[in-house]
Amino acid sequence: MSGPLEAAETPADIERFNWPDPEEWELTGIREQALAWKDYPILCGSYEPFYLYSRMRGMERALTDLLDRPRSPRRRSTASIAFTNACSSAFLRRPAI
Repeated sequence: MSGPLEAAETPADIERFNWPDPEEWELTGIREQALAWKDYPILCGSYEPFYLYSRMRGMERALTDLLDRPRSPRRRSTASIAFTNACSSAFLRRPAI
């Protein structure tokens, strides 16, 4: 599986990526959807750095990065951490749904 940053070679490539703006996401109906799963735990606000990294890079590229360029995932993770923080902040600023 490939990802949108699979071809990125430098930190500048990552900085140029057009990350989505969580402030623009429509969350109408999320509460009702969550309540429909009353017998299951609802997880929100978790973060798994390698998961997002591998989704953005593609699993094969993410794993080879770990071997070929061990510092590369750390740099790329910084961008994904910033994105995750922006998502959490945007959700927390919104009124309860």
